[in-house]
Amino acid sequence: MKTRYKLIFSILASVFMFTSCTEEIDLELNDSFTRLVVEGNIGTDTVNQKIRLTKSTSYFYNQEPPVIQGASVKVSDGTTIYNFIEDLNNPGYYISENPFAGVPGKTYSLDIQNVALEQNGDVQSYKAEETMKQILIIDSIYAVRVNIFGNDGYIVYGFAQEPATPKDFYMWRYYVNNRLITDTIDKVTFGSDEFVNGNYLSNLELGFFTEGKPGDTLTVETNTITEDYYEFIITFMIETQFSGGGFTGPPANIKSNISNGAVGYFNTEARSKISTILP
Repeated sequence: MKTRYKLIFSILASVFMFTSCTEEIDLELNDSFTRLVVEGNIGTDTVNQKIRLTKSTSYFYNQEPPVIQGASVKVSDGTTIYNFIEDLNNPGYYISENPFAGVPGKTYSLDIQNVALEQNGDVQSYKAEETMKQILIIDSIYAVRVNIFGNDGYIVYGFAQEPATPKDFYMWRYYVNNRLITDTIDKVTFGSDEFVNGNYLSNLELGFFTEGKPGDTLTVETNTITEDYYEFIITFMIETQFSGGGFTGPPANIKSNISNGAVGYFNTEARSKISTILP
């Protein structure tokens, strides 16, 4: 009987311990100084290239970030300077005046002037640059319908000759009936040639997605990216999607290639596309 009472007491004590240590705490976080946030890339498609400029916000800010208006934005490839004009229908976006395509091997320099982050009238300038890598051509692709952990979807496979140059990095986006379905970074597939450099890639698994149905057109966009941008993506995922629990450190700003303390990234993407019909 004493053993029984001791057991009941231990159980009640444990329940009390785990329920009584829950307490709501209001955190008062200091807002850091406002920074410029840059999102933009130059690709090999002949289009009006885009650069987005916004302001950083506090941790608990749950609205669209404030945009930067009235800035001067230019991109140079060492020979030609491309002017970007503010898109009045989409504040914060700056669009190249004329369509142009990035060229592999060229270095693209971003120059941003006249950025007013505060109301005191001070303006700042920022710079970034990146060299565009070579294009990886996928010879063919096919998709297989599967069920993974109760989710119906497709795995897509590809065939390609991987270049013999070491340290090539890739990112894959997917379109179904010309609609982008990898519209956030956590849906994009990315990888390196660390273990396959210079090999012919057969049945290379490019990714899994749940959108689409039999008869739809799948388009796979292969992007060759730089090592720095690949590391930026990995760090971004570690700070967001792969972070959690009580043993992770506090979040930190991710290394950027933008000068003057800005965050975000200006990257180049050498692209190729190939399509197939979903089975």
